[in-house]
Amino acid sequence: MPPKRSREEILRRKREAEKTRMLKIKNDPIKLAEYKEKEKQKQKSTRGEKKELETKEASKQTD
Repeated sequence: MPPKRSREEILRRKREAEKTRMLKIKNDPIKLAEYKEKEKQKQKSTRGEKKELETKEASKQTD
C-alpha cells in the first residue's frame, strides 16, 4: 500500500489538473463557448436565489 499523500500534495495535484483542464477548454472554441454559457447560467441562477432570499428577509422584517 502506498503512503498517504499530504493535504498539500493532494491540493497541488488538484490545481495542476484544473489548469490542464482549463487549457484544453480555452484552446477549443466550441468547448470555450459551452463553458461560458454554463458560467452565465450559474451566475443567473445564483442571482435569482439571492433576490429571493432578500425579498423573503425584507418581508419578515416588515411583519
